[in-house]
Amino acid sequence: MYGLATTLVMLTNKNNPMYHQVAYAALVFTLVFRSAYISYTLPASPQLRRTLVTLFWTAICTYLVGYVSWVSERHFCKNGYAIPFVQLHAIWHILTGTGTFIWIQHVILYRYYLQGRAENATVHRFLGLIPYVLPGENSQQQQGQMMTNSQAQMTMNSQGQFMKKFD
Repeated sequence: MYGLATTLVMLTNKNNPMYHQVAYAALVFTLVFRSAYISYTLPASPQLRRTLVTLFWTAICTYLVGYVSWVSERHFCKNGYAIPFVQLHAIWHILTGTGTFIWIQHVILYRYYLQGRAENATVHRFLGLIPYVLPGENSQQQQGQMMTNSQAQMTMNSQGQFMKKFD
């Protein structure tokens, strides 16, 4: 419903970018407050909660630095360049993309928690900076066993279609 309403408003007001900005901000704020609620109220181990909170704040800070850089360029730089040959709007895109990636890692870890696999998950850092979540070895083995078991129950019929095998 939100997407339909936003699309209709933006189609009727094509020349005003404010509607796009407000719609984007509404989505970001919704995700931020929902993620904060999850991070701080999850009945998980203190270590898992601390990791979720760290991922959450890393994503928020990355977003904020990108936003501040773009807004400062718009208000204080007459030629569009605060740094020679570097537009801070481009930095905004890089940092908001990175912030989104980190937020997705937060969601992945939360999903692992819901599946009972979070205690085995590990957080690594790309170039020592950007965190990413990997499932633990037990999780990968369990997932591999589930795939093997489900594949063992399938058989191919004469038309090349897979059918469930009944024993």
